[in-house]
Amino acid sequence: MTERNIDAALRAMAQNVPKAPESSVERMLNMVRKLGAEREARQGTVNADRPRAESRRDIAPPSGKMTL
Repeated sequence: MTERNIDAALRAMAQNVPKAPESSVERMLNMVRKLGAEREARQGTVNADRPRAESRRDIAPPSGKMTL
């Protein structure tokens, strides 16, 4: 392989970023929400100093291209 071919191959490989299936991400988010609710129920009171997400849209899977 020439240096030009190697550079082209490396550029092509750099564009392939692994991405988790959306269904897996949704299941993980649902589990996080469920565990958070259980923890708050066990603690009894919610810590007022702790910032909370206003809505579930604040905890969402990343969109767009992931870069390193």
